[in-house]
Amino acid sequence: MPQLMVVLTLLLASGISALQAAPVTLSAQSMHTAVASVHPQSGDGDPTPPPPVAIVEHATLHLTPEQQRDVDSIHQYWHDMDRSLAASEDPRDWVLESSEMLEHDDRPDDSNPPAAELRVSGALLRKAAEAAPDDRLVQWIWARAQPWASGCSKESPCPGRTSALARLEPENAAAWEPVIKSALRASDMPAAEAGLAKMAAASRYDDRFVEAALAFRDIVRRYRMPPPAVSSAGDPEGEADEPTTAEALQDQDAESTASELTRGDPNGEIISPANLCRRRNNPHAPETRFRDCAQIGHLILGNATTVMSRLEGRWYLSASGMGTAIDRDNARTLAWQYWDAGDFPGAAKAPDFNTRIAQWFADVAETNDDVEALRRSLSRRGIPLTPPANWQPAHGPFGRTY
Repeated sequence: MPQLMVVLTLLLASGISALQAAPVTLSAQSMHTAVASVHPQSGDGDPTPPPPVAIVEHATLHLTPEQQRDVDSIHQYWHDMDRSLAASEDPRDWVLESSEMLEHDDRPDDSNPPAAELRVSGALLRKAAEAAPDDRLVQWIWARAQPWASGCSKESPCPGRTSALARLEPENAAAWEPVIKSALRASDMPAAEAGLAKMAAASRYDDRFVEAALAFRDIVRRYRMPPPAVSSAGDPEGEADEPTTAEALQDQDAESTASELTRGDPNGEIISPANLCRRRNNPHAPETRFRDCAQIGHLILGNATTVMSRLEGRWYLSASGMGTAIDRDNARTLAWQYWDAGDFPGAAKAPDFNTRIAQWFADVAETNDDVEALRRSLSRRGIPLTPPANWQPAHGPFGRTY
């Protein structure tokens, strides 16, 4: 999705108003619904690519000549970058290219990639992983890729793929998630239980999102993006924002690609280690499993270096029913910082997009911590990091995850 969002940003910056779609309206929700379809799951050696899914049906963009030139120039930029990355000798370039080549802006029907493109992309990702067996970022992205996007097949299996990072970082709880998912796909409950125990025994949780964002930013900044020709449309109050810079759009592309490849469930996958922790769905599970789930929740909520991972940690605690007073306080504070702190009376106005994303990259480069970057952002605006004494999340500390 990053390339699509950059094109839309350029068009919005151009003040485009003649976007007509029938019967589907172009909106963030319709795009999200289209790409969040749950695809068939399969074993690690039997990749099943998703069926083609249209993002926007029957949409027609009426572009001025200037807008068309902007779109053509950005497509040429991506084309040139794709060729360069594919020809590179750096495995991290191949990882980024394996993701970028699946973007669907150049397909006239805006559909998901066909199987042939998935095979090429997967082969490049596998090539990167096999060329860089000790690069933990590369191994993490390969380990968590969907089977059909991994470059592995029944004819050419990769038996150690999902445990690639766990072998390098057994102390990282995140590294065991692909191991557990692979076991669940194969209906191997003893292996899933063993992976959950390893996850609970880990000492930290790092989804490598910050590392990926910084790495991908360094890569895309090698290439000169044509600057948007016009200013953005302005804010809801009618005060014109600063024009979005090419550098900010590149940073957005790097950040969103890193997010897609390193955290959350790719392509709406519903298999999750946290499903093992729901008591009502596992009435015969041993109590040790739920203690492991609680320990995982404590670790992620209290120590993960990204906001979204900490939010996921609350799910383990909610599912197991074993959250402590410390967990509840941590969850309440996180909910305040992430959802409601921006509305604090007297807070300074949030900076424009260019400044926000530049500040975020500067903060994570210094701290390697997305959570700390959020705290710094709030502090700059004079917002307290802890909620008022009488404030409570709308759905309780463990009731709302995303």
